[in-house]
Amino acid sequence: MRTHGEKRVRAIFDVFHGIHVMVGNMGVRKHLVVRIVPRLIDAGRHLSKPGVAVVGYSVRHPRAVRPVGSARWAMTRGTTSGIRRPEVFFRRDSAMPAAVCYLVFDIESVADAELVAKIRYSGESIEPAEAVRRYRTELMAKYESDFIPYTFQLPVSVAVGKVSGDYRLIDVVVLDEPEFRPHVITEHFWRGWEKYRRPTLVSFNGRGFDVPLLELAAFRYGVSVPGWFHTGGKSFEQPRNRYNTKAHIDLCELLTNFGCTRFTGGLNLAANLLGKPGKMDVQGDMVQDLYDAGRLAEINDYCRCDVLDTYFVFLRSLVLTGKLPLEKEQQLIAGTKAWLEQQSEVVPAYRLYMQHWGDWANPWPAPT
Repeated sequence: MRTHGEKRVRAIFDVFHGIHVMVGNMGVRKHLVVRIVPRLIDAGRHLSKPGVAVVGYSVRHPRAVRPVGSARWAMTRGTTSGIRRPEVFFRRDSAMPAAVCYLVFDIESVADAELVAKIRYSGESIEPAEAVRRYRTELMAKYESDFIPYTFQLPVSVAVGKVSGDYRLIDVVVLDEPEFRPHVITEHFWRGWEKYRRPTLVSFNGRGFDVPLLELAAFRYGVSVPGWFHTGGKSFEQPRNRYNTKAHIDLCELLTNFGCTRFTGGLNLAANLLGKPGKMDVQGDMVQDLYDAGRLAEINDYCRCDVLDTYFVFLRSLVLTGKLPLEKEQQLIAGTKAWLEQQSEVVPAYRLYMQHWGDWANPWPAPT
């Protein structure tokens, strides 16, 4: 500092203090804290703000300090003009909010009655509700299932489980509750994925149904999702690539080796193998009738419970693939069980889930 040295030093420390406060509130991860440590300046002797940790920078030029204009703090790259890069250290700190690294989700949908009438029975004078009933009857006769293809459906419930980097369930939310408007649900899902910095999606058979339905809904409602439809990169790095498990883990794909076999029994079977409730009072083929009867709350309770089942299957898949020890999985399940018992006082779906709760029958002897 050639002139006004004291004022410049004070100004620099004020900027560093602001950066420290901002970074400290960013919520990078529950177990991570960012600290900028000086190499050339003994900040501890000059910084007089009470209660502020030692924060500094290796500065050889006043232009080394630059304002941060976004929530994503960018480090100075290289060492041009004598500017050194900041040293960033991480340590565990339970005061930091947990970062969401996985979104475990499930979707419930119903037929777009007007679209069914217009496309399937064009030229006929038929009421939309009757068109849906007729289409379901035709499907049942032909395929022994009255499930209408996703291209004719609208999302009416999306439940999302937020999971941290250490695989802990942080929360489960239902989108656009209590209105449950399809266009708002769609926007909230994709904007939420962006807001949490594109965490890995986790589903059961989501690649064949849930995600295509939400993609088509975004197309229908004019929701832009360039981060998901990233077609400019290498094919295996694109989020929609079937084998890109950093973007989306479809647990059904994992268990069938990407469709080599048929997973008869679905999520219900996988959950029951682990002692979890699986399907209870509501089944997937009941959603359309529940919606027609105005029983949206039951649909959303069902969706929440499917997310819980998917979460527990996700944990076991991590054990299967060697990413999580069995003992740690059991600890996470115990912690989630305690959380559900606490939340069941205010969320009826969790109360029902806990009534059907079962513990996995561990065949391995306890270590001595």
